[in-house]
Amino acid sequence: MLTRRQVLGLAPASLLALPGLGSAREDLLSRCHDVRDFGARGDGVADDQPKLQAGLDRLAAEGGGTLYFSAGRYLLNQGVLRYGSNVRLVADGDAVIVNGTRKTAHQMLVPRGRGVTNLTVSGLVFDQRGDVYGNDGHSQCVSVEGVHGASLIGVEFRNVQTMAVWCETPGNEQTREIRIVGCRIRGSAAGGFSLFGNLRNSEIIGCDISDVMDDAIAVQDVPGSTGYPARIRIAGNVIRRANRRDRYGSAAHGILVFGGEDISVIDNDISDTVASGIGVQRGSARESARVTVARNRIRNAGISPDATAGVPGHGIYVHRSRSTTVIDNDIRDSRSSGLAATLSQVVTFMGNTAQQNGGAGVRIDAVSDAVILRNTLLNNGAREEPYGILVISAASPANSRKIRAYENRSGNADPSGSQMYGVYIAGSAEDATFMGNDLTGNKTAGRGGLITQSTRFMDNAGL
Repeated sequence: MLTRRQVLGLAPASLLALPGLGSAREDLLSRCHDVRDFGARGDGVADDQPKLQAGLDRLAAEGGGTLYFSAGRYLLNQGVLRYGSNVRLVADGDAVIVNGTRKTAHQMLVPRGRGVTNLTVSGLVFDQRGDVYGNDGHSQCVSVEGVHGASLIGVEFRNVQTMAVWCETPGNEQTREIRIVGCRIRGSAAGGFSLFGNLRNSEIIGCDISDVMDDAIAVQDVPGSTGYPARIRIAGNVIRRANRRDRYGSAAHGILVFGGEDISVIDNDISDTVASGIGVQRGSARESARVTVARNRIRNAGISPDATAGVPGHGIYVHRSRSTTVIDNDIRDSRSSGLAATLSQVVTFMGNTAQQNGGAGVRIDAVSDAVILRNTLLNNGAREEPYGILVISAASPANSRKIRAYENRSGNADPSGSQMYGVYIAGSAEDATFMGNDLTGNKTAGRGGLITQSTRFMDNAGL
């Protein structure tokens, strides 16, 4: 067992500062065990799974505590590692838990059962060897299913098979207070952080994700269940190259909100995806609602060797959702539109920059109650739909209605731009007002399409 002084020197400050450690810190330090005390060798040759599980079993018998991993490669050749409540796994240096020769059950760390509380994992590396085994569809690396309170801090996931962190909680149960902070994913044969079902009060912050083959971050409802994610914050993450399809043909988004409510997606940096950079969409059983997407930087959405027709490659895509606010995002070089909304209600696009996208800067399709305010829409439409703002009713016989577009800049920044019209109405738009917009610099005209009595243009430049 480690001494108190040793633990004080090794435990990261973020771990010691976690809620609940103030009054209980002395008790925590008195129950800190080194995995080598249980016979773990960390040499990458011996099977350490039974020894590591013995350490976790000791913590369970003691009601919790800390298990310390020194630098090494801890091989798992048998079963998964199962943790109980009040467990903290702390690493010093490059401590890697690596899958060995197992051909099945490639999950690595899972709860003992429902209702486990207070897990912390800090500084460990998990190598699932997805580069060897591939994606079998059900080998999640770390499960937080049914856990109440889990913090993963500075954890690295290498060669993920299916998902790095996962839960799928039905409506009669709950997973809550999951914090994934400063973690890294380096390669996945499928997705990244995938939190499904009845999830509450959780956050994914400051993570670095690259080279995944399904959604890098996804929160979504569960088919056939009342469970759905709510009150989730996704902020400050960097996502690179979610740009290949997995063996099941999934089209990877940078971030996908699928049937969630009260979600914020803020200050993320996303580039090179198969599908849209950020998707806010109806899930299996419910619309997404009250989602805020703000201050994200998106490049090359839908620009991938695996991108195909029928897969939206918009920078930000709102589909069958309600009360969605998209504000102050910077979107460039998407395969399709910069900002798009389809079959949705109450959508606000405000203060965004959409530039040099393959489709329209803003695309509104069968939307009721949209506000398009003070956006900068330049040089869009080189591939399709060469418009700054496109209002269309292609997705439904119902027209777009109650559209308000105020004080936008929509044109070409230079003569090489492809944008033909600042505003184009393709089909009827009911109760649409375009006021105070700068529509100069388009190749054909400031406006075009079907302009009816219910479409009003007032005080616009470039008409």
